[in-house]
Amino acid sequence: MNRALLAIFLLAFTGPAVAQVEAELARAQGLIGDGRFDEAEAAFREMLDRYPALIDAHDGLATALERQGRRREALRWLLEAGQELVRAGDLDPGTRFLERAVGLDSELSSAHAALGHAYLQGQRYRAAETHLRRSVELGETSPMARLYLAAALWELGEYDRAEAVYGELLGFAGPSAAAARRSLGALHVFRGDFDKAIPLLGAALGESAGSVQVRYDLACALEGAGRVAEAIELYVKTLEDAPDFLQAHYRLARLYRAGGRAEQATRHLERFSELHAEHQARTREEGRLEARLKQAWSLLRENRVEAARKLFASLPPGPESLRGLAQAAYASGDPAAAIATLESVLAAEPERLDLRLLLDEWRVEAARR
Repeated sequence: MNRALLAIFLLAFTGPAVAQVEAELARAQGLIGDGRFDEAEAAFREMLDRYPALIDAHDGLATALERQGRRREALRWLLEAGQELVRAGDLDPGTRFLERAVGLDSELSSAHAALGHAYLQGQRYRAAETHLRRSVELGETSPMARLYLAAALWELGEYDRAEAVYGELLGFAGPSAAAARRSLGALHVFRGDFDKAIPLLGAALGESAGSVQVRYDLACALEGAGRVAEAIELYVKTLEDAPDFLQAHYRLARLYRAGGRAEQATRHLERFSELHAEHQARTREEGRLEARLKQAWSLLRENRVEAARKLFASLPPGPESLRGLAQAAYASGDPAAAIATLESVLAAEPERLDLRLLLDEWRVEAARR
């Protein structure tokens, strides 16, 4: 049994409940060891009905299906579960599922594309490039595979290859071409090819007029091409939409100083300095908060529930500290408080699949009490 994959799930339980889940997993995995694959499949499916977020049960079900010769079903299960985990931010188990999917069918373009995207999310750029390139070679039709491939190549410093992939995407219709224009324009700015960047970013700005980043990138390109008045106008518009855009203040201060507009230059440079100091202070505070969050989770894993609860409660309200409070409340036998707290987190982060699954499990368990 992979206890690391169980860790997040089992934080919702203590004592007998943990032992029960582990015993059920051991029994189902034992059925696989005994060659009773159909019974193992039934056991894992029954567990997933009650515990949809139990990763080892998903893993075991895929194994049971594969051992019965139902490779396509196992492959589909691994692909769907792996992609859901990656979307939810659970990269390690999600990537492992997708690696298994590629192992089951190394000629399936969508499996390589999904695995490449997972590697890209995990900043494993060479592995991402390998699988995304393979997905394209196998005929993957989704333009996202090419967008991710170009992003991986950019991160690897293979700029000519990244430009070529973005260039291919310009021939596609719809959002993928617009995304390619934005990214290729930004890459040209990064490489100092300002004259190439300007038409691409100008078109991109027309497609997404509210994009602060595109406007800023176009301002940089115009500045680099010596079109200072136009650059200043766009930096000013950038700051109208995003008054705390750090680098826009810095670049505007530099252009104003070069143009002899000392008072305006000083004002923007002072604001840049204030924002930079705030950013550094925020970074230091985030580091301290991260350390205290890790300590609180460690206490909860050690079943020191009250100490963990107090530490979570001492932290500024936020998704992770509130999730910790919810876990502590559940572990201390107060499911109503746990559910209410977790619902408040989901209200702020409705895309968190892992929390939705956990909330469903808690509601089921609370109804059984």
